[in-house]
Order: sequence, then C-alpha cells, then structure tokens
Amino acid sequence: MQDWPLTSLPEDMVLLCTDPRSSVVKRTRLNGRVLAGAVLLELLVKSAISVDTKEITGVRPLALDDPFAARILAEINSTRPSRSSLRLLRWVYKASWKVDRAYLDRLTARGLLYARSRRILGIFPSTKWTAANPAWSIHLAARIDHAVRPEAYGPPGSRDLYLTALVGLAGLSRRLYPGGDNRQFRRRISDLSRANPIANAVQQVLAEDSRRR
Repeated sequence: MQDWPLTSLPEDMVLLCTDPRSSVVKRTRLNGRVLAGAVLLELLVKSAISVDTKEITGVRPLALDDPFAARILAEINSTRPSRSSLRLLRWVYKASWKVDRAYLDRLTARGLLYARSRRILGIFPSTKWTAANPAWSIHLAARIDHAVRPEAYGPPGSRDLYLTALVGLAGLSRRLYPGGDNRQFRRRISDLSRANPIANAVQQVLAEDSRRR
C-alpha cells in the first residue's frame, strides 16, 4: 500500500485538476475562488478559525507551514471586527488573489508537481505543471468516493467531506461520476456543498462573478 505525502485541501484541489491521462494540471480548472474556499476550509479543519453560516466567528493564531494560509490567517486575526469584516464572502474574495500560482509553486517545491517552462512563438512565457505521481488523481478520487459512499466505507473524515464539498464547485462531479447511473452520487456532492458554509460562500462569489461577465 502506497504512503501518500500529507497534503492540504488547496493542494488536493490543485492535484484534482490534473488530467487523468496526461497528469497535466488543467489551468482552466484551477478556479481561484474554489482554491480560496479550500484555504479557508484548511484553516477550519486545523481549528484556526470557527465559522457559522455566514461569518468567521473565532480565530486561533497557529504556526502553519503553509505561507499562503498563514498569511490569510494573520490577516483574519488582525481584522477589526465589524458587521462585514469577518463575512465569509469577503474572505473568499481576499484569499483568491494569486492563490493558484501560490499552490502550483508550493507543490512544485515539494516535488509533487513538475514544472516545465517554455516560450510560445519564442516570446510569451508559458509553464506546464505535471503531477510527479500519475496515481494522485486515483488516490484523491478514492477519498472523494469515501465521502460520497459512507455506506460502503464507513464514516468519512472531515478533510474528505470538505474536499468533496468543493468538487462540484470546480466542475469535477461529472468527471468523477459520469452518466445517468451516477446521478445519485453527483447529488450527494451537491448536498455536501450546500451543507457547508464556506462552500456556500464560494458558490455565491462564483455566481457574482458570472453576473459580472
């Protein structure tokens, strides 16, 4: 049985966006809002923050080895409480800024992604990221399946539940559970998203983004 390196929820979301055949990260799947939600959920699962349906209700400063998540936590901790300052929507927006590149670089530094840079037409720089282990997508799909089918595997952990809550927002449900026979599993993913306050905030921000286009 393979030992998998410990990964955070935003790292998992990046790795989920790899193509199952080529292991190349599909940048079109890397939605900054969803990754921002993953950062907030990582803080939640570490008990660095607590939340209710719409707001961050508590902050516990912790030493984190993830510089991006540590910066967001420090900003939350230094925020003066007001009616809007701790709203989840606000922090989804704030954590979205350059979050995709932060975790692409972090996974590359950890050796979980390979980066290959080139220039298109000899002028425009371009980088392609590839999972170092092609089985990452299989490993993560199994974790999601545990959350979606607890009757088969037993109660899932909070990390797997949070990861699954974000999957539908990233447009990955149909890739993981294609066809009419899997409709019930896609519905369970949607149910987990609706039940999660941070995932709900991400969905609202995505809807607002869509209205602005």
